[in-house]
Amino acid sequence: MLLRMIKSLMCVMATLVLACLASAQQISVTSPSNGDYLGLSNTLTFHVSGETLQTTVTATITGPNGSSTSSNKFTPSSSGTIDGSLPIDFNSSSPAGDYTISVTGTASGATFNTVTVTVHVIVKGPTFLDFFRYRATSSTARYT
Repeated sequence: MLLRMIKSLMCVMATLVLACLASAQQISVTSPSNGDYLGLSNTLTFHVSGETLQTTVTATITGPNGSSTSSNKFTPSSSGTIDGSLPIDFNSSSPAGDYTISVTGTASGATFNTVTVTVHVIVKGPTFLDFFRYRATSSTARYT
């Protein structure tokens, strides 16, 4: 009798765990995508599903000079979703190169999945003089 009760209790607990996992909060990044090029001012957009409580979404940007964060609180719709955005800005002294953006959400102490996107950052465009410097140092240097 006791063994049967323990088995039944274990089945109920397993069902509850599976139900919790099936409705777990999920976050996805809708923009930027892997491999995108970013400049000075950018916007990260995301989608959260399976959450009914206020959620803090944090983006950690890691590049050649270290890391920084952008974070904000969002309130889900009645259907348990959030479509939001965070600013991802660089300054003119940010080095060009590959950066990773790791995005996660937190609600009531529960942390969602982490989504990581790799982007290329170029904050300085070529100048008129850069064109002439390049032409003067190439093997077929000539001014046109």
